[in-house]
Amino acid sequence: MNEFCADFFELWHSYDLGDFSKYMYDAGIYSSVFYVLVMFVLLPLILYYVVVDHIQLARWWKWLFMVLTFSLLNAVVGGVMAQNGVDDYLMEMNIHKTEISDVDAVNFALIDFAWCVVLSFVFSLLLQRGSVKCRRIPF
Repeated sequence: MNEFCADFFELWHSYDLGDFSKYMYDAGIYSSVFYVLVMFVLLPLILYYVVVDHIQLARWWKWLFMVLTFSLLNAVVGGVMAQNGVDDYLMEMNIHKTEISDVDAVNFALIDFAWCVVLSFVFSLLLQRGSVKCRRIPF
């Protein structure tokens, strides 16, 4: 699972973060961040389309606000998880000299944000069919 998640976040080897990606893979952090991503995508959308399904929420800009808010929260949580996981791994393995920086965690968080927006859009298209009042959102 870690291999798939690493490929997923590295955009199938087209965007590698160097040592940061290597240490994330070695520590097995990719799968944890992936599970958090899925949770931040599915839970709000299920609440929006299935549980709440209220006519006042049937506006595209409310849907967009929800998606962007949860994507931003996901990016913060994923970036912090990645940075803390890599830091813990480096301390555990007694590695002191590396080429990683905080910018790597921010870049990873941006990738996580983008995936959250894309997956939210895809799952919205799937879940909107089960909705009565929000059936036409986002389109």
